Parts: sequence; C-alpha cells; structure tokens
Amino acid sequence: MTEVNSQDQCAAEEWAVRMLDDPGRHQHDFGKWIAAKPGRGALYDRLMRDLDDATAAVRVAAVQSHRPVSMRARKTLLAVAFLCACLAIGFSLRFTALQSAKPLARPMLHLATRVGELRRVTLADGSSVILDTDTLLTTDFSGQRRLLNLKHGRARFSVAHDQSRPFVVHAGGGEIMATGTVFDVAYREALSVDLLQGHVIVRPPSTSFGPRSSPPIALNSGQHIAFDSGHRRRPSVTATSVSETQWVQGTKSLNDVPIDAIIAEANRYATAHIELADPSLGTREIFGDIDIRDSDTVAEGIAAYLDLRIDRSQQGKIILRNK
Repeated sequence: MTEVNSQDQCAAEEWAVRMLDDPGRHQHDFGKWIAAKPGRGALYDRLMRDLDDATAAVRVAAVQSHRPVSMRARKTLLAVAFLCACLAIGFSLRFTALQSAKPLARPMLHLATRVGELRRVTLADGSSVILDTDTLLTTDFSGQRRLLNLKHGRARFSVAHDQSRPFVVHAGGGEIMATGTVFDVAYREALSVDLLQGHVIVRPPSTSFGPRSSPPIALNSGQHIAFDSGHRRRPSVTATSVSETQWVQGTKSLNDVPIDAIIAEANRYATAHIELADPSLGTREIFGDIDIRDSDTVAEGIAAYLDLRIDRSQQGKIILRNK
C-alpha cells in the first residue's frame, strides 16, 4: 500500500519536532523515512507549509516598551506603601517544599494534587513533572509515544530526550508534542502553553478557530500561546511572562497586575477565599514581589495597600472591606 495514512501523518509530525530540535543529527534517518514510501515527501512538505502559515498567522507580541517616567512616578508612593506593608506583616519569600521525587517505574500513572499542594514526580523515562495546586494528570508510557493527559490544573514538564518516542501532552482537546524540552501547560477554563526551553508543536483543540482540523503551531523558547474557552478566536503567540512561570517557586514578581488577577490566583491555593466587598477595587494594579500561595498574607498586603480592613467572620471567606 503506497497511499499515506494517519500513521504517516503522526510520523510526519514527530519528524517535524525532531528536525526543529536538531536537523543535522536526524537528516539521514529522515531521508530514509521519506524515501521508504511515495507520498511522504509531499505530506511532510504540506505539513511544514501549514506549520509556517499557522505560526505566521498568530501575533507575536513586541517587547514591552518602557513606560513614561511620569506614569511610574505617580505609582511610586503607593508601591512603596504596599511593599512596606508586606514587610511589616512578614510578607517574605516562602518556598513550599515539594514532595521528594523518586522515579515511578510504572508506565501508567494517575497523579493528583489537593488544593494548596505542589508535587514533583520523576517518571519512568527520566522526565519530571511538577503538578500545581488542584491538578489531575494521567500518563501512559506503554506504547511508542509517551502519552500524558492533563485533565485539569497546571503542570511543568521537563522532558528527557528520546527521539524515538515523542512526549505528547493532551489537554483541553489540544496536543503538545516534544522530544526533549521544558514547558508549562495549564488547563482550567481554557488551554495555555508556556515554552521555557527547546521547541514544541502545538495542535489546537479540534473545535478551534477555522477548519475543524487546524494546522499545528510551532513554539520556540520563551513563547506563550493561549486559546480562549470557546476556541472561536485565533490564538496569539506572545512572549512568556516571567511572573507566569514563577508558580513553581511561589513568589511572583508582579508588574502592574490587577488586584482581581492576584486574588484569583491566590484563591487557587487556599480553602478560604479572598473577596473584595467593593469589586471596583479589583481593577487597581500592584507591582512588587508577592507569595501567591499564602492567601492570609496576600489579603493582609492588599488590605494595607488599599487601606481596607479584613473580615474573617464568615467561614471559608476573607473579605476585604472599607474601614
């Protein structure tokens, strides 16, 4: 049989990852794969054209320009007040100890974390994964691919090099494929990927923008891609935000982040959730360092910054009210 099929399509995607990673090393074997069956060359060329078109179509964010000094100056006193308040209440660096990582030899695993827990696991192939709070991940390394399924939450994957067995993460209907790299995948209301090292190929969710079978998108180190929850808009590739990759350490460096966003992230790590009695205050912005995993300290820091009082009278809530 000489017609290309779905197995050839999968193999072409795997070769694309290998050739992006180290073309010189794989050129000989790649040539043998192309020559072994008529149609593979055209299939691969078509895949690369789709990959180039899809990658070019998304918007790559420009490096953020410096803000005018006058704008920053207007915020300086508030920022200093916030940082001083944080110091006064012991708003210091805290690093949550991760579970000691022993290799798990079983090819099929069910890994989960509770609210507020982080967990580091070394997988059977030598790869490691860090699970964020409230995360569920399954693995299946029994076949020719290293398959993982992120059901919900966020995880960081440090992938052991194995060119013969691609590392494939499924999440939210999308697929992220690598052979050896470091990247974050988050799937809560929507899917997002941050690439810290190497190269990956992202196949959008099947209900994503455009045709049902959307072309894959290549990411390079330092890039981020996010899909909206309805998968109706074309995603944008932007520069990875440093603060978005700091969740492993716990302490985040914020640069004019809305208080609403800070509260939402802190609440993911806590059973007692922070609320603003006046929701309009959520648009106010903060810059500085913050331990996002400690909701009590986050609440105290925001209260000091906005001159609010803390109401803990309701179980499971930390309400910030006007004095």
